Amino acid sequence: MHKWKNKITKGNNAFSEGCDSEALYYYQAACQRAEQLLPHWFDVEAVTAALVVSYQNLAELYFRQSLYIDALSTYRSLHLHLRNFSSINPGSDSTQSIIHRAYRRIDTELAATLKTLNLQDPNAAELMDEIKKIFENHTNQLNKDKYQ
Repeated sequence: MHKWKNKITKGNNAFSEGCDSEALYYYQAACQRAEQLLPHWFDVEAVTAALVVSYQNLAELYFRQSLYIDALSTYRSLHLHLRNFSSINPGSDSTQSIIHRAYRRIDTELAATLKTLNLQDPNAAELMDEIKKIFENHTNQLNKDKYQ
């Protein structure tokens, strides 16, 4: 996790300084590191947060550069990683709850970004619908498991 923190910190510093190519390099490296840690790290909440932060920071960089398709593709990749992680841990209530909170965060932050940018891209609407369906499915499954 130390290597991930180092990469995300360097990416954040570069982003703050307006060094977009450097930020891109470190954010992509942070995404790759979080992906590597995801199936193996003992602290599911920490590694899920690392994955979400890495991908959201990368998407934010793309939005700042007006690379909207790349930003939305980044969110879609994040969604796929979370979905895959969820499918390999279907019986773990705590893992599912953590993933559920991650989807809620993604949904909220992406909706706010799209509203701020007034982005009316059909891909954005499709992605938001996809995330909302997954969020609803997770909510329904968590409630079902809770009351069985």
